[in-house]
Amino acid sequence: MTWADLMPAKAVDHYRRAERAPFPALDVLRALEFETMIVVGVAAAIGVGTLPNEADRQRVHVAHSRILAGLRLAGGGV
Repeated sequence: MTWADLMPAKAVDHYRRAERAPFPALDVLRALEFETMIVVGVAAAIGVGTLPNEADRQRVHVAHSRILAGLRLAGGGV
């Protein structure tokens, strides 16, 4: 085996454009700003000893779903 076998010459005609995320990350962050404030508000209430009610738990679940969807739209995993 030679070095050329491990590192073959690159073909000139194999140009491939860089992949872009479907949405710019800053746009996704701006769209999710309110959802993060929901999570922060409930977390702050828990921090001072207030347990969230059912409506709060459901709203945090919605926020979580929207944050994950935003991650996917920005080209992230999960």
